[in-house]
Amino acid sequence: MNRRNLDRSLSVITQIVIYALLFLLAASTLLPYILMIALSLMAEFEMYQIPPKFIPTILRWSNYIEMWQAQPWGRYIFKASRAKRSGTRNDDPKLDLEISLVSGSEEESGVSQGEPSGHGSG
Repeated sequence: MNRRNLDRSLSVITQIVIYALLFLLAASTLLPYILMIALSLMAEFEMYQIPPKFIPTILRWSNYIEMWQAQPWGRYIFKASRAKRSGTRNDDPKLDLEISLVSGSEEESGVSQGEPSGHGSG
């Protein structure tokens, strides 16, 4: 083997190793999202089976309907986007607290306003 062929074969091997590492990185990044979608379509008893299944036997699209019916998610999303955009307080104090905790603002959560915390107050 001459020097040129050796350099070419090392270059090909280096490219194969780089692409394999990039593939592993991409797969490890996408795997949690794929599992999240697969688990969201499973029946509850399938999620807790041992050995675990990663592909649902029956796709339960009704899980999404049940999720939207269990909580007013549309209202939460609308109010959170409106509060972030305008900076105004909402009429729902629970939602205000959630938004302020996410944004890290102590003023909106009532922490710095001297509201009783329940510790040591009689």
